[in-house]
Amino acid sequence: MSKKKMLYIGHNYHLRTLSTRFLIDMFKEVYDVFEISYDMDESRFDLYDCDPGIIYEILVVFQVFVPPSELKSMFKFKNAAFFPMYDGAGYKPPDFWEKYRNFNIINFSSTLHNRLLEMGMSSYYIQYFPKPVERFDDGESDSAFFWQRIDYVTINTISPLVKYLNIENVHLHTVCDPGHHDTKPDKEVVKQIHITTSDWFESSTDMLKKVEKAAIYIAPRMYEGIGMSFLEAMAMGRCVIAINYPTMNEYITDGYNGILYEFDNPELAGSYDIRRIQKNAYDYVVKGYTAWEHDKQHIYQWIRKKVSVDLRKLQNALDVLHMQKSYYICNKVVLIKDKEGIFFAFGKVRVPILFIKVMKRVYRLVKGTG
Repeated sequence: MSKKKMLYIGHNYHLRTLSTRFLIDMFKEVYDVFEISYDMDESRFDLYDCDPGIIYEILVVFQVFVPPSELKSMFKFKNAAFFPMYDGAGYKPPDFWEKYRNFNIINFSSTLHNRLLEMGMSSYYIQYFPKPVERFDDGESDSAFFWQRIDYVTINTISPLVKYLNIENVHLHTVCDPGHHDTKPDKEVVKQIHITTSDWFESSTDMLKKVEKAAIYIAPRMYEGIGMSFLEAMAMGRCVIAINYPTMNEYITDGYNGILYEFDNPELAGSYDIRRIQKNAYDYVVKGYTAWEHDKQHIYQWIRKKVSVDLRKLQNALDVLHMQKSYYICNKVVLIKDKEGIFFAFGKVRVPILFIKVMKRVYRLVKGTG
């Protein structure tokens, strides 16, 4: 029996990194998958042997932002699913998501998933884990591996962390994401630590061997979509140091299975048992991988489900976009002022200005400030 057809549209950068092969290979177990890459910078498709007459059972859009109207004009499909990444879509406004109201959205970030549920979108959440190594060597406790990928997290910005943890050796991998450039170490940093460098390795295995030599892995980005690089490091029993943003802080508990720091204040406090953190990180991934292998089958169900959007929540989220001023009671938006100067309660009911003044007075009395 022939398999049903799926059209998979992904980022052209992944053709080189292969970071999403795990999902494509999974889909190929059930579907006849046609792959297309999309260039986000050029806003264009790299079309391969794609027959415009094919009706696909499922359209999967992974990470790239292709206008749904364009997808409908180019391809024929019965169901559609969108896999956004937090680092690219975490703070997209409601009017962006409203365009995907006919898509089931699959999230690898719980933070983004919860945000979309608040907007009323049809969102599902699953946490990915890579396969852990069978056994791991501890590596050198005074050594770290750092892969610079963006302009904002560099060998210079992480130097306070390196100093605090008494790291003497850092291997700097200088392959940046598109649009970013590698940063040379400051003179003071060069005096502080011994730095070795690399660019593209012959294979991912060669790179992982270099990671394994150091006990510490410094995560390269401010935000992640999934976080393949730091997750692979945790799966090798490395102590990962990461900025306290998603998705890193969705996996790492500071001082337990990794180390978190604030981007605007890269300082650490207290003591860290690196060897204990390494073991906890490895055990955490072992447990997580078992859960992933069991739960990943849900993705097949989610991408075929009938899309269910809470239109009231979505409209309220869109209304809030236009507010200039709002009043809160019990952490809920009660009154909103839009650009035309009209006040609303819960985004719908018009409220007289006098009522707003009375409410403000009552609120101050209740709080004991009026």
